[in-house]
This record gives sequence, C-alpha cells and structure tokens, in this order.
Amino acid sequence: MLTELNPLYYDSELTTIPAYESWTESSLAYYSANVDSATTIVPILPSYSSNPWHRPSVENIETATSAVSAALAAASRVNGVGIWSGYGFLLDEEGAYDGSADRAAWQANTRLLPFTP
Repeated sequence: MLTELNPLYYDSELTTIPAYESWTESSLAYYSANVDSATTIVPILPSYSSNPWHRPSVENIETATSAVSAALAAASRVNGVGIWSGYGFLLDEEGAYDGSADRAAWQANTRLLPFTP
C-alpha cells in the first residue's frame, strides 16, 4: 500500500500564474479522489532560480501556497508541504538566487495553512 504521495510542483514549464494554480489545484483534487484515504499527500513546492523549465515569477512559494490553500478549501487532502530546493530556499543558491520572497511567503502563509489532519 502507498503510504505517502509527494506530487512535485516545479519544472512545469507553465508560463502564467493562473495556469500554474489551476494545475496544482486540479491535480491535488485528483490525488485526493484517487488514492487510498490512509495515504498522506505532501506536495513539494518550488524555490529556486530560473532555468529553461522553471519560472520563479510563476512557480514560487507564494503562488504554490495560494493554490494549496484553494485546494484545501475545495476539500482536497493536503497533509503538509515540502520545498524544492532547500539550497535555494535556505542558502540563496550561494548568491545565484534571492529566496527572501519565498522565505517571507512561507513564514506569513504556508506554515499557517489548515492542513488535513
């Protein structure tokens, strides 16, 4: 039996915030409806510099948190969240990325989400 599912919400190649939020919300609804109720769902949120697949202006902690919050409000199961990448979030990729906005969004919003018990 699957005990935990960690959907990865980074490197989506999506170019707009509404598309990213819709993708996140709809996939959390899908996982909630299609995995055993005993399986915990812990999505991984993005925090790292731009690359050909990742746009920090679209994929970031603030945008992902908004989508997770909407998914929770729509009765999706979300038992917590993780971050990809800690190197960007905590260490600013040694000067290659400014993760301060992600850290602020985490402190102000993400950690306060009403996760599914």
